[in-house]
Amino acid sequence: MILYQVQTKYRDEERPRAGILRGREFVMKDSYSFDLDDNGLETAYGLHREAYRRIFDRLGVKYVIVAATSGAMGGSASEEFLAESAVGEDTFVRCVESGYAANVEAVVTPAPEPIPFDDAPAAQV
Repeated sequence: MILYQVQTKYRDEERPRAGILRGREFVMKDSYSFDLDDNGLETAYGLHREAYRRIFDRLGVKYVIVAATSGAMGGSASEEFLAESAVGEDTFVRCVESGYAANVEAVVTPAPEPIPFDDAPAAQV
């Protein structure tokens, strides 16, 4: 079962924008799936993701799907649909070769493979 609600939300956050601290009012859609197992959750997540893709494609919005942090609600996966813009409140990184994209708060940088140096010359004094 998937339930959703659309409502006006208010956030009194100290978020400076152009030097002004402001409260925010916005319309947000929350959605909740009540799945019995991980397979059901994965299916529900995929349905939501594809619905958003179709909506933004039909509207002609140029967007990037990026990995994100789940925030206070938690969860095992989180993505954001970000509209590309020269100005805005969010920053993301993207590799055009691999397709990886993430909000700067969620970037994962894997450690490089170790470089062997067994054949390096001995240190000299």
